[in-house]
Amino acid sequence: MDANGTYSRGYLPHIKSPGAPVFITFRLNDALPRELVKKWKLELESQPKEEREAELWRMIEDHIDAGSGSCLLREPQNACIVQDAFKFGHESGWYRLHDWVVMPNHVHLLLDANHTKSVGEIVQSLKRFTSRHIGENGRLWQPDYFDRTIRDEEHLRRVTEYIAWNPAKAKLCSDPKHFPFSSSSEENETWLKLTQKR
Repeated sequence: MDANGTYSRGYLPHIKSPGAPVFITFRLNDALPRELVKKWKLELESQPKEEREAELWRMIEDHIDAGSGSCLLREPQNACIVQDAFKFGHESGWYRLHDWVVMPNHVHLLLDANHTKSVGEIVQSLKRFTSRHIGENGRLWQPDYFDRTIRDEEHLRRVTEYIAWNPAKAKLCSDPKHFPFSSSSEENETWLKLTQKR
C-alpha cells in the first residue's frame, strides 16, 4: 500500500479508507475483452492522465451498457440470485448497503464496509456465492473489480444518481422505479428503509 492508501493485486488499483462509502463495479467474465481495453489505452495514451482515465471509464461503461457478452444477468432468475446475495450481505452485517443495480453483464454497489470483512473479501464472497448458485461452468465473473472511495457529498450524489439511472441509460427502462433489480425500484426502496432501521 502506498502513502495514499492505494494498493494493487496486479489488476486495478484499490483504495482503502475505513468508514467511507465505497462504489464497487464488477463484470461478467465475457463482458469486456482485455484486448479491447489494451487497444483503448493505446489510443488514449497521448492524453493527460486524468482525462485519459475519465475517457477510458466512459468507453468501458458505454461498451458494457450496450450489452456485450452473454448478458447472463438479463435472465430474471440470475439477476434475482445476485440481488438477493447483495441483500443477504447487508442483513448479515457484512456491510451497510446504500444502492445497487444488477445490469445484464455487470453490477454496481454503493456500500459501507464494516470491520469484519474488507471490500475485497466482500466482493469475493459475493462472486463465489453467485457463481455457485447461477451454476455457470467456468468462471462467471472477471477476476478483478473496480472500487472507488466516496470523497464528499457531491461525489456521493453523483454516484447514487449514476447507479439509479444506469438501466435507463442502457435502455432497459424509462424510469428507474420500474427496473426490478435496483435499489431504485419501489419494492427495494421499501426493503432498504425497513432494514436501515434495524
